Amino acid sequence: MEVISLLPHGFCQGVVRAIKDAIKVREENPNLKIGVLGMIVHNSYVVNLLNDYNIKSYNYNFNNVHEVIETIEDDIVILTAHGTRSDIVEHLNKKGIKIVDTTCSYVINTYKLIKEELKNNHEVIYLGVKDHPEAEFSKGANPNKVHLVTSTDDVKALDLTDESPLLVNQTTISMNKINELTSLIIKKYPKSRFSNEQCDATRRRQEAVLNMPKDCDIAFIIGDKKSNNTRELYLLAKQIIEDSYMISSLDKLDINLLKNKKKAALTSGASTPETLFKEIFNFLNQFNEEDISTHDKSKFFINGIKIL
Repeated sequence: MEVISLLPHGFCQGVVRAIKDAIKVREENPNLKIGVLGMIVHNSYVVNLLNDYNIKSYNYNFNNVHEVIETIEDDIVILTAHGTRSDIVEHLNKKGIKIVDTTCSYVINTYKLIKEELKNNHEVIYLGVKDHPEAEFSKGANPNKVHLVTSTDDVKALDLTDESPLLVNQTTISMNKINELTSLIIKKYPKSRFSNEQCDATRRRQEAVLNMPKDCDIAFIIGDKKSNNTRELYLLAKQIIEDSYMISSLDKLDINLLKNKKKAALTSGASTPETLFKEIFNFLNQFNEEDISTHDKSKFFINGIKIL
């Protein structure tokens, strides 16, 4: 099978920095209890590998996060790359827990922009994903003045007093979604001002998917189901190639999908380890539907998935 590797793929710089920071904290504090509040990045393989460094991840949702914090007895808590709501940070501080913040610089820049607009008495419309930590972080700047919009229904429900609100977006949502919602918002609030906060890593990966060869029979987007940037890549791929699939790893690849397929496009989300990409690429690259000896996936698993 011919395989087209869509570039770029795999870790973005923000993910690399977050993982390196977490490992560095462990190396500098070998005897302390260290945890991560949430998934440091949205990939379960990365979370499991951090466990090997004795860095525990605390699962939570935004209804029980404060109850979860009350159970934490770690010396150090690492905040994830997506950003962490201010009330959550305050709770950790009150418990006397040392905090290491790995929030992505793009996310921080969006937050600073929102805070500046609030300071100037403007309201903010935030295009994002409900219950995503990045959206919660940004909305947390002022829940009464930062309005989360996830759909056209949310646009219809907007009732602002500010005639010229700032319109911003989560760093990982697609330009298709941004264009759809901003056009409706600008019609409703003609004086609104738009600042595109889509990060460079998201933009480049989405452009690669939109420009992938149209003669591919099938496309695979590799990443965790919790990864928004991976899900957005998958949704874009479906617009180009109907037989597009989002899978987390080689062991989740259904060989039956490859029937009568000759050419595949392959990419991965910004929080997906390169090892997972290589396993699938190497398997597909040698796959021959008529040669049963090429159907054994077990030959292509790489021992010891490396984070970096």
